[in-house]
Amino acid sequence: FFLFRLLFHSRHSKNLSYHTYFFVLCLLICKNYSIYILLYLAKAQGSTGPTGPTGPTGPASSAAAANYLSAYSIPAATGASGQSLVFDRNGLSAGNAISHSAGSGTFTVNQPGVYMAAFQGNFSPAGDTTLPYTITISLNVNGSMSQSGIASQKFNLSSDNQSLAFSAPFTVSSVPAAVSIQSLGGPFLYNTTGLTIYRLGDLS
Repeated sequence: FFLFRLLFHSRHSKNLSYHTYFFVLCLLICKNYSIYILLYLAKAQGSTGPTGPTGPTGPASSAAAANYLSAYSIPAATGASGQSLVFDRNGLSAGNAISHSAGSGTFTVNQPGVYMAAFQGNFSPAGDTTLPYTITISLNVNGSMSQSGIASQKFNLSSDNQSLAFSAPFTVSSVPAAVSIQSLGGPFLYNTTGLTIYRLGDLS
């Protein structure tokens, strides 16, 4: 309605130029035909084209294969100072970086790298040993004690029973390497022990 009034006044007024008249006329035309313009633009969009070819397969994963071994011992056994704890059964394992013979106290690392050892076990005094006394359980790699893998317990009573555990990383640069759990102090009884060694990766 506003546009029609503007057009009417533009034809009867000398103040409005022919340019103004033309502009108003264009607005009227655009207003009346806008719906047809929109419909035309909507139809101008073509149908979806065919799916393109499948791209090339990406590179294979570089994740390292799992390497680990676990061993344990359930029946009670007697330990003495300076000896290795014996693990009479093997549990889960993967890869060939670590090996162990059931009934042995020595684990063999067959591949250089960074490793983690996780140990746990129950300990108590044995026999008529004079109390109190302390035992120390430690990770031993090629005859050397690992300072990050040590657990100690002082026994004050013959009825004492204590769970000891530790997790310790270690490196192996030359193979084969011998890994064991060594004891200091005793004698003592140990049972439900377990040791899991797994390879973390290559040496940097």
